[in-house]
Amino acid sequence: MKPEDAIKLAELCQESFLNRRNYEWKINFGLWSSIGVWTYFSLSNPVVTSNLSFCVLFIVYFVILLIYALLWQIPIRQAFEKDKLWKHYYMNLAERRGPDRPSDKRPNICGWNQMSYTVSQCSFTLALLAASFFLIYFSHPASPSTHEQIHSYTLPDSSYQVIINKLK
Repeated sequence: MKPEDAIKLAELCQESFLNRRNYEWKINFGLWSSIGVWTYFSLSNPVVTSNLSFCVLFIVYFVILLIYALLWQIPIRQAFEKDKLWKHYYMNLAERRGPDRPSDKRPNICGWNQMSYTVSQCSFTLALLAASFFLIYFSHPASPSTHEQIHSYTLPDSSYQVIINKLK
């Protein structure tokens, strides 16, 4: 292979990386803004009204986070790493270093350098989902406050006397 061809292939790998990164951020911002829109819509029009619907909302948010982390973030990091390996392979060919050909298997992304972006983006998404859930949960009258729960239980008059006698 000529060095010029190897350089062109390395540039294609870099271009693939940049295109994928653009899509990654578009999808991230789309997800994050849709969480905000859903929260605003739920606060202005009470859609979630019962404890069962709060449980369903929690499960839906949990599934969104799992799909985001396992089916989007991890595979895209592996694709980024694969593009990087192939780019370096072709650049080494152009420089006549003769490296080993990278494997077509998924690259290992267990190091902190590769996982830091995944962890930070998943953490930010988790924070948005948690904030959305708590805003919706605590803004709705179906979720009683702690003060109301404590004072909603009353004892019969005879029980007060028994409790006072035990405290003495």
